[in-house]
Amino acid sequence: MGILRVVVCTMGRISTFRSYQLILLLAAALAVVAFYYFGSERQNFSSTTKRIKQSQASHNANRNDADLTLDTRLTPHEHDGGEDGGEGGEDTSSLSDPHFHVLMMFTKIDKSRSLQEKFRVAMLSMVKHGDFLEEEVLVLHFVSDQASQELGQRMLQEVLLDATFQYEVVFHDVVDLTHKLFPIVEAMQKHFSAGSGAYYSDAIFFLSVAMHHIMPQSLSRIVQVDLDLKYRTNIRDLFKQFDHFPPGAVLGITREMQPVYRYAQFPHVNHLTSLVLMSGEPPPDGLPGFNSGVMLLDLKAMRASALYNQLPGARERGQAGGPVPSSTPWACGWNRQLCTWWREHGYGDVFQLYYRCDGPVYIFHGNCNTGHPG
Repeated sequence: MGILRVVVCTMGRISTFRSYQLILLLAAALAVVAFYYFGSERQNFSSTTKRIKQSQASHNANRNDADLTLDTRLTPHEHDGGEDGGEGGEDTSSLSDPHFHVLMMFTKIDKSRSLQEKFRVAMLSMVKHGDFLEEEVLVLHFVSDQASQELGQRMLQEVLLDATFQYEVVFHDVVDLTHKLFPIVEAMQKHFSAGSGAYYSDAIFFLSVAMHHIMPQSLSRIVQVDLDLKYRTNIRDLFKQFDHFPPGAVLGITREMQPVYRYAQFPHVNHLTSLVLMSGEPPPDGLPGFNSGVMLLDLKAMRASALYNQLPGARERGQAGGPVPSSTPWACGWNRQLCTWWREHGYGDVFQLYYRCDGPVYIFHGNCNTGHPG
């Protein structure tokens, strides 16, 4: 419950700001770090989630008619270049830097054939659809241990062989980044880490929350993505979504498409905090949480925002003023999650309410080891 007290205190200090933007920002920031404790490749769910699974096991006998085929079928690859991006149309990107930065966590890949195959699928599909202007460069950042870096360098020679665009590859040593992150995020991570002694090593999971402190000042925008993705559009189009950020927005993230947070109840908190942490009802009226598989991080806005740097675990480094930060939920097709684990474990009657995703799919996210269609 420590994180709740911290959030309550923080919200008391900044109550003059617009509550809706604050709700989105806090929920998105919490989703980023909570993701690593609610689920992973090993389906390592939190103790709260385990209790849900056990208490709802008998619910499987009830109605379980979620239709997945409608939402996951391949749609015609046609885009109008409008608000949702996609190929075609005039490029309205306001980016002046010709470098497009993408970051992936790439640790312990050498020990997992499954992760290696996911990486291969992700990179081959990225290369297949990748299309950049002649002067532009796709910069691929990998946070890696030494053994995984050696493997990754060999795999990249293969998967980037057919790339028709300029690219650069940068490996960041996970130990070095952890050393930089720990003093910045220590205050936040102690509320999430599973046990004592795990604090230092867990710091790397908070990279996206504090990336604006450790990346070079010249790097103003970056996209962080999971390895278990399959791209159906030019990744350059993903960066166009920055142009739709409202003033003061620091990150873009899509909603969670499973009832993960539906019964994560925390009773002894005020109403506003409860809305952030408890409203797990499905869209459009509910707030089912956010999924960190694809995130747009405006590092420049993060550095400029006094409010963002007052959040638990972030450090105020002399910044003052700045716009009101917010998170920007955007079209589910940019992170179309495919996991159906919860449909078979107690939520068949409501699963489709969360899982539904209207509109074209640009990126498939094969979370919880789900295969990609097509």
